Amino acid sequence: MFSFAGYIFGSLAFIALGVTAYIPANASPGELKIVFNNTIPNLPGKSLIGVLVTYPAGVPGVTPPHRHAASAFISVYVVSGSIRSQLGGESAPKVYRAGESWNENPGAHHIVSENAEENGGASVLLATFVVNTEEDQLQKLLIPDPPASAAPPTETSSAARSASFFGIF
Repeated sequence: MFSFAGYIFGSLAFIALGVTAYIPANASPGELKIVFNNTIPNLPGKSLIGVLVTYPAGVPGVTPPHRHAASAFISVYVVSGSIRSQLGGESAPKVYRAGESWNENPGAHHIVSENAEENGGASVLLATFVVNTEEDQLQKLLIPDPPASAAPPTETSSAARSASFFGIF
């Protein structure tokens, strides 16, 4: 009998192979796209969501510090290129290359996320979320930090900031 973790990581390996063929040729900087969204039948109220993040060639790709949905456990797989990443509590950024991965626990603060390709090549990652089903939209999955001078975010302002930052709504 397969465990839930085995199911998730086996699915990730299969999906990563298929996603490699999906890399869009004309992606804009920091393009984010939900590539799958499935409810998990044996975990009521939970969904498995894949977000493809593309940093195109020739454009420095950086996402500002951000958090994810409070319920989100995330496994990140670098499909192509290399990504520099640092979570709160880590002493320095780490570079992950194609074929490598890392995890982010619920509540993690992602302070560095950027294309680490020295030659300006494209980098693509697949972030797979296990998250509460009601948090299945990009503006709830990816929440940029508010500006230092801003008041604490409200539910509405957080969604509005996400929508304007990611430029996809």
